[in-house]
Amino acid sequence: MSVSEKFSGIRSDSPEPHLFSAVRKSLLVISGGATLAVLSLFFTDPVSPQEQFILGAVFCLAAWIVSRQEDQWARVALVMISMALAGRYFSWRIAQTIYGSPLDWVASVMLVLVEAYAAVMTFLGFFVMVSPVRRTSPPLPKEEKECPTVDVMIPVYNEPVDVIRPTIFAASQLEYPLSRLRVWILDDGRRKEIEALSGELGVGYLTRPDNKGAKAGNLNHALGKTDGDLIAIFDCDHVPLPRFLQKTAGFFLNRPDLALVQTPHHFYSRDPFERNIGFGNQVPGEPDLFYHVIQPGMDLWNAAYFCGSAAVLRRSALKEIGGFRTETVTEDAHTSLCLHDRGYRSYYLEEALVTGLSPDSMRDLIKQRVRWCRGMIQIFRIDNPLFKKGLSFPQKLCYMNAIFYWFFSIPRLFFLVAPLLYIYFRIYSVHAGLEDMLLYLLPYLLVAQGSSLLFYRSRRSLLWSIVYEIPLSFYLIFPAFTALLFPKKGTFHVTPKGTRTDSDRLDFPVARPAILLFALNVGGLVLGVQQFLSRPGGHSMLLMNLFWTGFNTLLIGMSLGAMIERRQVRRHPRISVSSAVAFSYEEETVCRVLFGRCRDISLGGVRVQVTGGDRSLASVLNDHPGRLSFFGNHMSASLPVTAIRPKPEEGKLFFSARFCDMTREEEGVLVRLVFGLAVSEEDLGRQGEKRSFTLKKDFWQKSLLQIERFLDSI
Repeated sequence: MSVSEKFSGIRSDSPEPHLFSAVRKSLLVISGGATLAVLSLFFTDPVSPQEQFILGAVFCLAAWIVSRQEDQWARVALVMISMALAGRYFSWRIAQTIYGSPLDWVASVMLVLVEAYAAVMTFLGFFVMVSPVRRTSPPLPKEEKECPTVDVMIPVYNEPVDVIRPTIFAASQLEYPLSRLRVWILDDGRRKEIEALSGELGVGYLTRPDNKGAKAGNLNHALGKTDGDLIAIFDCDHVPLPRFLQKTAGFFLNRPDLALVQTPHHFYSRDPFERNIGFGNQVPGEPDLFYHVIQPGMDLWNAAYFCGSAAVLRRSALKEIGGFRTETVTEDAHTSLCLHDRGYRSYYLEEALVTGLSPDSMRDLIKQRVRWCRGMIQIFRIDNPLFKKGLSFPQKLCYMNAIFYWFFSIPRLFFLVAPLLYIYFRIYSVHAGLEDMLLYLLPYLLVAQGSSLLFYRSRRSLLWSIVYEIPLSFYLIFPAFTALLFPKKGTFHVTPKGTRTDSDRLDFPVARPAILLFALNVGGLVLGVQQFLSRPGGHSMLLMNLFWTGFNTLLIGMSLGAMIERRQVRRHPRISVSSAVAFSYEEETVCRVLFGRCRDISLGGVRVQVTGGDRSLASVLNDHPGRLSFFGNHMSASLPVTAIRPKPEEGKLFFSARFCDMTREEEGVLVRLVFGLAVSEEDLGRQGEKRSFTLKKDFWQKSLLQIERFLDSI
C-alpha cells in the first residue's frame, strides 16, 4: 500500500484548487502551444519575407502586451506565444538551413540539436514554475509534550574547527523544548578535537569505524543510534537561526504523509563569480534562481527535493525507504526521489532560516558542481524517474528537468565554437542570411527571453547565467558522459571550506581551457576582420559570425575574471550591515560612550562609523578595551571588544573592534547576532529590486575590465 493510499483520508493543507488551476493552465499551454506551433508551419515557406516580418512583429507585439499584465494567465499566454515562435523557428531551421558538404551537415545538425536542448529546457522550466507555492509556517503546540522529538544532525569530516563551531553553537541554541531536542555531531574524521568540542558545548558525539557511504552512510549510522521523530540536518558550515524548528517542525503535526520540509540555503559569503568579478549586489547569486524560483515552483507538483542541509525529515519515512541513498553521490536528491515514489509529500518553505559559506575559490566550486553533475546523472541511470511507478507525470517532468540541466556544458561549448568553424574552416553551422535570421531567430529569442524575465523576475540574467556556465562547462562535460556511461564510478568529495588566498592570482591550471578558447576567439576576430577587408561583397554570413564571435569573446573574458582569485586573508567573511551601536569605555575612571553605526561584522570583529566623531578621539580608540552594544529589531547585545585601527575618512571617523575575552554565553550571543544579521541585512541587500540586471553598458564595460585584469595577471 502506498503512502498516498494509507493516508487518503487526511485533509491536506496544500492548495489543491491552486494545483488544479495550475494543471488546467499547463494543459492549456501544451495544447494551445502545440496548436500554434503546428499552424506556424504554414507560415515558413508559402509567404513572402514581408509577410514573415509582419507575422513575427505581431507575435512580438502580442507578447509585449501580455507581459504587461500582472496575472497568472499572462504567463500561460506568453508561453503559448513562445511555443508558436519556437515551432516556426525550428520548422524553418530543419527545412531550409541544413544542407551543404558533409561537414556543413554535421555542424548544422549539431547546432539544431543544442538549440533544441535549450528550447526544451526553457519550456520545461516554464512548466515547473507555472505557479510557485508560497507557504506559511503553522504554530507549534503550546504543550511541550505534543511537540515532536527532534534529532539535529551535523555531519563533519575534515573541515576546520572554526567553521564547525558556530554551527554547533547555533544548533544547541535552537528555540525548541529542550526535552524534545538533541544535537549530534556525526564525525567521519574521528578527530579528538571534534570530540572535545562536543563535550565543551554539551552536544552528542557519534563516529563510526569506516566512512562507507560517505555523508549518506554517516547519516544512516546516526539513524540507528538515535530515535527522534524528526531529523534536522545541517552541513557543518550552515548556521541555523534560533527559530528554525519553530518554523519547520509544525508542518509535520497534521500530515503523517509529509516526509520533508526543505528551506533555502542562504550564503553570507559571496561565491567566486560575485567576489572575483566584483559586481557586488548588482547581480543575483547563482543559488537564488534555484531556491527562490525553481524550488517553490516544484513544490506545486510535490517535487521539491532535499538539498542535503537546512531541512527536516520524518524518521519513519526514511526508515521505510531504507535510509539515505548511498548509490549516488547526490544522496539528497536521490533520497527525495525514493520518498516521492513511495507517495510521501515534501514541502518547501521559502524563508531564509540557515546561512552558510559559499565555496572559497573557483577550483572548489568546480569540485562541488562536478559532484552534483555526476550524482544527478547517476540517478538518471541507476534509478530513472521516468520508470518510477509511484511518481506522477508532473513529478517525473520536474526531476527530468533537474537532471537534464546538467548536460548544459555540451550546448554551451558548442555555442562558443560554432562561429569559429566558419571563420577558420568555412564550415557552415547554419545556412542562412542575415535577413532570414532577423525574420525567424530574432522574434523567437526576444519572446523566449521576455518570457524568462516574466518567470524569473530579478532572479536571473541571461548574460550572467552564460558567464557562470562557461568555466563550469569545461569541467562538467567529461563527468556528465562518464556518469552516463559508467554510473557506478565516482566518489563523494567534501567541498573545502575556510581556505585563504594571500594575493590576487590567476588560477592558471583551472583557467587553461578558457584561456585557449579566448585566444581562439581573439584570433577568429582578427582573421575575420582580415577576411572582411580582403574580400569584395558577400559579407552577410561573415558579419553574423564576427558579431557572434565578438559576443562570445566578451563573455569568455568576463568568465576569466572569475578565475582570478582575489586576496582573502580573513579567517571569517565580513558581512555588510547597518546597525546602531554604542562603544562604552573608561577614560581616567570616567565611563564614556560613543554612538555610531556598525558597517560590517564577522565572528572576529566589526567596523564602526562614529556618529559625529571628533578626530581627536582617534588616539583614544587605538588598542582600547570596552564593550560594544548593538541595538535594532534583530536583537540587542553587549559584547567585550578592543578598539583598534582608528581611521578618519572623508571627514568621518571609523574604527575597527576585535571581539575578545568572551564567555561561552557571550560567544553564543555573537553567533546569533552575526548570522541573524547575515540573513536580515544581506538577504535584503542581495534580493531587493536593485537586483534587476539586464543587457546594459555596465556589463560590457565590466567584461573589458576583466579582460584587462586577465592580461595583467599573465
